[in-house]
Amino acid sequence: MNRKLPFGIVFRIASIHLFVAMLLFLGSCDVTKAPEKGKVVGVSDGDTITLLVDGRKEKVRLFGIDCPELHQAFGRKAKKFTSRMVFHKTVSLTRKETDQYGRTLGVIEVDGQYLDQALVRSGYAWHFRKFSSSRLLDSLENEARLNKRGLWVDPDAIAPWEFRSRGRQKSMPAIGTM
Repeated sequence: MNRKLPFGIVFRIASIHLFVAMLLFLGSCDVTKAPEKGKVVGVSDGDTITLLVDGRKEKVRLFGIDCPELHQAFGRKAKKFTSRMVFHKTVSLTRKETDQYGRTLGVIEVDGQYLDQALVRSGYAWHFRKFSSSRLLDSLENEARLNKRGLWVDPDAIAPWEFRSRGRQKSMPAIGTM
């Protein structure tokens, strides 16, 4: 016996399935949270600051960029640039995620400018393509390279992730001495 279900029942079942699928899809989307205000109370280096948010200190690493290390060429200049732009100012923080060190990864806006973009545009940061696919940061880095701004005056500039990797290799004991 082959009975068909009435259209109304089929429609309701399909609607419920569609509704559940939409909820699952929306739950998996990367929804950016609304920006929060905070006062910059510390600058560790070019891409890491400390904010005072709702009375508590929070370490924030800029998302999508990587500045030279402090003991690397242009590291201190990147820190100075960041300090001039945000230190003791109230900024907007848009959270992205948390890194393996417990720092907030986020985007900082101050006086209508985004700190990550300003650093890359001025030649004090690389676009960190491993973690970001921003076309804008790509374009700003290429422009800074072409105009030899900041660290790009050095044709052999070493990316911070390579610099850190080299430092770890030097500090490891030689094979056979372990």
